[in-house]
Parts: sequence; C-alpha cells; structure tokens
Amino acid sequence: MVTSVPVDPKPIPASAGPKVERRGARGANAAPQAPPQASTVAWLLAVVALSCALRLWIFNGLHGHDDWMYLFHIRNFLNGSTQDLLSSLWGLRWGVWLPIAILFKLFGVHYWLAFAPGFIMGLASIPLAYGIAFRISRETRVARWATLALAINP
Repeated sequence: MVTSVPVDPKPIPASAGPKVERRGARGANAAPQAPPQASTVAWLLAVVALSCALRLWIFNGLHGHDDWMYLFHIRNFLNGSTQDLLSSLWGLRWGVWLPIAILFKLFGVHYWLAFAPGFIMGLASIPLAYGIAFRISRETRVARWATLALAINP
C-alpha cells in the first residue's frame, strides 16, 4: 500500500532561512570605507621601517648580469645613443632603467641612485599589500600577516 505525502501549495518565500552576510566585492550602494585607524597607520610605519632596515642591512650592491646591462643601456641612453635599446632584452625594459636614467640626469651618476627606484617602490608596496589583503579578507589580522611576509622578504 502506497501512501502519498500531502504537498504544501504555498511557495517558500525568498526571505525564509538564515541571513548570510556577503563578503568580498562592495555593492554600488555601499557606504564609503572609513580611513584606517591610527594603530594601523602606526603599525604600517613600523613595518616599513623594519623593511627599510632589513633591505639596507642585507643590501649587497650590484650583482649579476642584469644590473650591469641596465647601467650599460642607461649610459648609452644618456650619451644620446638609442641604437642598442631595441636590439636587447634589457634595453626593452623601459620601466626598469628609465627611472634610473632620469635620476642620473637630474642628480648626476651615483651608485645609490641606481637602486633608489626599486628601493622606494619596494617600500611603497608594503602599504599597498596591506590594502589589497584587507580588501580581500576584511580582516586586519590577515592583512597584517600578508604585509609582514612581504616586508621581511626584501
């Protein structure tokens, strides 16, 4: 003998069930994000200072073929020769050697100026990494760990 189960003719409303908080991308009507707290800014400044100290302590100067090839192309570029820029892989990396060439042109050729753009961009990437990690995770703890991992790996 088969018994049938009565079917409820009323549909289940969409609002039924537990509320689930959405994480991740912000909607168009979302409130603007508040500025970072003073403790976060102080922590970021401390991590940037730590990273700066580590980078200066571990710094070992020019090494490898790449550094010398960039400086070779910078010298030729500043002397007016652009012939070899298109024929070499290192000459095509404008984003690497052009900021150094501009610094050399403005302040003269100095050993430390060759490393200034990479050094400054490396330190600037630390707060940027915090912002990206916080935007993805929405947790200060995760963002701080991600930032610290970047800061101690110069």
